[in-house]
Amino acid sequence: MTKRGGSRKRKKRKSLKGKKVFWLCLGLVLLSILNLILLDTLVSFRFGRHFLPRLIYAPVVYLFTPKPKRPAKTVDAEHEAKKPKPPVSHAPPRFEPEPSKPSESIPKESAPHGPWVSIVIDDLGYNLELAERLFRIDLPFTVSVLPNLPYTRSIARRAIQKGKEVILHLPMEPYDYPNAQVEEGTLLVSMKDKEIRRLIAKALRGLDCAVGANNHMGSRMVEHEEKMRVILEEMQKRGLFFLDSRTSPRSIVYNMARRMGVRTGQRHVFLDGRNDIAYIRKQLDLVADMAMQNGYGIAIGHLQPATIEALHRYLPDLSRRGIEFVKLSEVME
Repeated sequence: MTKRGGSRKRKKRKSLKGKKVFWLCLGLVLLSILNLILLDTLVSFRFGRHFLPRLIYAPVVYLFTPKPKRPAKTVDAEHEAKKPKPPVSHAPPRFEPEPSKPSESIPKESAPHGPWVSIVIDDLGYNLELAERLFRIDLPFTVSVLPNLPYTRSIARRAIQKGKEVILHLPMEPYDYPNAQVEEGTLLVSMKDKEIRRLIAKALRGLDCAVGANNHMGSRMVEHEEKMRVILEEMQKRGLFFLDSRTSPRSIVYNMARRMGVRTGQRHVFLDGRNDIAYIRKQLDLVADMAMQNGYGIAIGHLQPATIEALHRYLPDLSRRGIEFVKLSEVME
């Protein structure tokens, strides 16, 4: 009886020890998860993006999605100049190619009466509060709205009410896809023409007030002649212009659109490659100098606090220099 009782006690102690180990391990796992969530929250406050969903999703993409072949000896301007996103947006990161020199950016013979500056603000659709701050600027400019987002329709309607021009910010495949985070409805080089047309139609159903479009990301797509022809045909069919955001120095969009008879233009200056008001001021001066020299200039900025603040502060200064701010449609060729 003593032996049997001792055996039961030993088994009971082992069972209790096993339970303690189990609960300790479970506690450590839960604590680790909590720490990851906390770290993800802190990172999102600082950089405007969550790393945790991508950390979970990336291995699945890597294992099951075939990676497109990269052309030999190419320079991926979109990847090389990747910039962190503004802290208020969950949009994919943006990219800044090298800015064009004023003397080679605008053909003088095609310049309208000026000096005109057209400012385009990209990446609207995520943040209604920032959009309202942007719309308080009492000057003509154009907003480029991403499709299929929570505030796509409401921001577009509000922009029209405030007298701003709306275009579609059409998501396209970048070179580092599938590793890059992309928007819903992004146009991919691997897609059939029918699917590309369907996604464009879907994007425009939510933005029936759009008068044109420009590319969001898209360094790979804007170099692909066959797929860009399909996209530009859809613009032409709907009477829309297309602005080449120049996310790749080898973009064929501008020249192809002109050959096809689609109204077009190309970005000359990125305003906020650095999230810094002093830097944005210099870029505003640069596009103003281009306009003074060549008749007009097109600048792209993004919906982030520093950009909005710089526009509020410095656009009046440019107006006093004789710069006239116009909507993008007024400088399309």
